[in-house]
Amino acid sequence: MKRFVCMILLFWTGVNFVSVLSANSLPYTGKLSVDGVNFHGRAEFMISMRDTNGRVHWRHSKDSSSIGVTVVNGRYQLLLGGQGMEPLPADLFMNISPLFLVVSADLGDGNGPIPLKPDQRITSTAHALSADLAEKAMVADSVSPGAITDVMLAESLRQQIDAPVSASRLDPALMAYFAPLFEPKATGTVSDVHNFRGTTATLSAPSASGRNLSYQWSREGVLLPAATGKELVIPEVNASLHGGRYTVTVGNHFGSFSQSLELKVFEVTASRLVAGDKHWLYLDTEGYLTGLG
Repeated sequence: MKRFVCMILLFWTGVNFVSVLSANSLPYTGKLSVDGVNFHGRAEFMISMRDTNGRVHWRHSKDSSSIGVTVVNGRYQLLLGGQGMEPLPADLFMNISPLFLVVSADLGDGNGPIPLKPDQRITSTAHALSADLAEKAMVADSVSPGAITDVMLAESLRQQIDAPVSASRLDPALMAYFAPLFEPKATGTVSDVHNFRGTTATLSAPSASGRNLSYQWSREGVLLPAATGKELVIPEVNASLHGGRYTVTVGNHFGSFSQSLELKVFEVTASRLVAGDKHWLYLDTEGYLTGLG
């Protein structure tokens, strides 16, 4: 009999991601190995959730049929309660705590479904906290509004509350899952900019979809460390110092894209001049015609 090692990592989408998943589903990724070697291929899985007494409270299928999953270098991903599975009961995590994920896999080698042990306790879902939150809500209701202020909290706690949640802290597999949904995508294009020497040039990044966007400009492939805004303002432009090709990279934690434009700086120096009683015309060094009068 071969030995199996299974590591199940569970993730809940969180407040920022709840709009893309149904209320009764839960994404997870697992790792499957045989005798210490990552399995690669298709396997048939049986998935359920049990309590500490072994009572099953959810199965992925009513008729106990298996679900086919492609395992790539030992890793596989599924959406519990989605992808044709039975939906997760809305009050499952509120009424039952703790819950354990039970997984069996049939690799098609004639050994049949083999339990992947140990069963993993579900601890990282938002619903798993529902029971505790319900109890704490009763305590919170007894506190008068305004009775607790931020100055009463420890400095370390205030810093944690104020700190933004970074998507970079997510598991790489979950990052890859959400990248196509949340990576920025261009909804506009940049345009070349033409300015006379000594004037102020403004370069604008393209419009883009996505949240928490960042911007980084570079000139002729050289990064401009201080140029991190949606617009790059260059006062008193000079052809030798500022002219050339600029690239702006628009990104967030889930991905990025880049677009380029040309900044052309014209020197107001006449190469040919035609003058009359009431007007004069000249061609500048770039071949542009300018007239007065």
